Amino acid sequence: MNRRTYIFLILQVTTFVVKAQNSPYQAYLFAYFTGNEKEKEAIHFALSKDGYHYIALNEDKPVIASDTISSTGGIRDPHILRGADGNTFYMVATDMVAANGWNSNRAMVLMKSTDLIHWSHAVVNIQQSYPGQDKLERVWAPQTIYDKKKKKYMIYWAMKYSDGPDKIYYAYANKNFTALEASPKQLFVSPGNKSCIDADIIEKDGKYHLFFKTEGNGNGIKQAISDKLLSGYIQQDTYLQQTSKPVEGSSVFPLNDGSGYILMYDMYTSGKYQFTFSQDLQHFKVVDQDISMDFHPRHGTVMPITGEEAERLAGKWKPKKIKVLIASGGHGFEHKSFYNVFDSIPSITYDTLTQPKANMLIASPEVNKYDVLVFYDMPDTISPAQQDAYIGLLKKGASMIFLHHSLVSYQKWPEFIKIVGGQYHTNDVVVNGDTLRTSYEHDVNIPVRIEDKNHPVTRGIDDFEIVDEVYGGVEILRQVKPLLSTTHPKSMHYLAWINHYGNSNVIYIQLGHGPSGYSNPNYRKLIRQAIEWSAGRL
Repeated sequence: MNRRTYIFLILQVTTFVVKAQNSPYQAYLFAYFTGNEKEKEAIHFALSKDGYHYIALNEDKPVIASDTISSTGGIRDPHILRGADGNTFYMVATDMVAANGWNSNRAMVLMKSTDLIHWSHAVVNIQQSYPGQDKLERVWAPQTIYDKKKKKYMIYWAMKYSDGPDKIYYAYANKNFTALEASPKQLFVSPGNKSCIDADIIEKDGKYHLFFKTEGNGNGIKQAISDKLLSGYIQQDTYLQQTSKPVEGSSVFPLNDGSGYILMYDMYTSGKYQFTFSQDLQHFKVVDQDISMDFHPRHGTVMPITGEEAERLAGKWKPKKIKVLIASGGHGFEHKSFYNVFDSIPSITYDTLTQPKANMLIASPEVNKYDVLVFYDMPDTISPAQQDAYIGLLKKGASMIFLHHSLVSYQKWPEFIKIVGGQYHTNDVVVNGDTLRTSYEHDVNIPVRIEDKNHPVTRGIDDFEIVDEVYGGVEILRQVKPLLSTTHPKSMHYLAWINHYGNSNVIYIQLGHGPSGYSNPNYRKLIRQAIEWSAGRL
């Protein structure tokens, strides 16, 4: 597969809103590390097309070996910045191995690139480079901003001496971005000169917003605002995090469509990030329900990038494939042509299991290795423990797709219809005073209408026809979000939908009985996009 195919998987090159806004950027690069073990203290990259859904590159392995660029062998807190010329990139990071202790590092790493692939690097050890640093204990979380007046790159970071709290310091980088021009100076003085770390500065409407974490007295994210880059910061009283859990490593980035900003921060004791949206950098709303990642980042930063840059990165460090489990059993089908649908999806790898083995796996920890569960089965029995496993997974946000005859499953499990959003009853049932009598017919020419052409599952698919099986008299819950419909007189009206259950969006697609359906290019695209959307790729 060539690299253009890879970027197609990531960006799904369609019409982005940002293009209408004449933005030069169509994607985002997330630079991060993954944990406190030495092998996790390294730079990782991930891509997003919209700032909400992220895909790890290089199978979430480091893109740069830490021992080749740092003095300690560890890299934490990477910050990445596009230079003023638009074509040069600057990355700075903490040179540290946590296992050596939180007061063990004295250095940072400065990096520079013109293509986001190849990076020059230099270690700047503050204690060794400048006098009067004998009591220096740690150098944390450096970041870079371009000073438009001085036409230089200013690096700022948190630093602690043995006789004082963590404070935010700054110095200008030299022209080659290999050293600092002078000894560090304090940038921000918090009220009472109290401890603060993890500074992040963004300019908006001529004002500089400095976000940081307070330490020691009501820990959390605050901001200070100034008309000047180097002085005059006035701390705002409000804590900005939208959680009661401990947080650190805040970072702000603008959305490419001009709609606002994302403030994200590391919920380091919870093993996840929280994302919030703001239009004014004053009021923030949690948008975690819209966020997906196939990795677990620690303190990092996000930078808007062009489509060409995203293509280059994806070509160098291939994204991790989506791991899919396909459950079958209880109904016959043409195996070769059905599985060929999934063989044709380059973004996935899949395993197959027949029932009851599939449900046994779903009720075990082994299920956690899969990103998406696809059901092309029709079992009738399910144990109470397995029922609990389904419900528990969906409460955690698991991705499930039910296909065709899976709608007939579990006639005696009342919760199943609530999960899928509908059910083919094998006996007549009365719903809202009407008797539903189900039916089916093979090899029918079905006109298919796209109900929501803007949804990622159906985007790029026009109304089409398919030779397939129809179901009639099916009970469909009112709360489902329709994706496909038909006017065929022997078919239920909706052919595909999304049903929200627990913390999951469950997809059902009625199409796909046999080879004539499997081979339809619209069906294949529908299945691919359903899987990629469920996995957070679209």
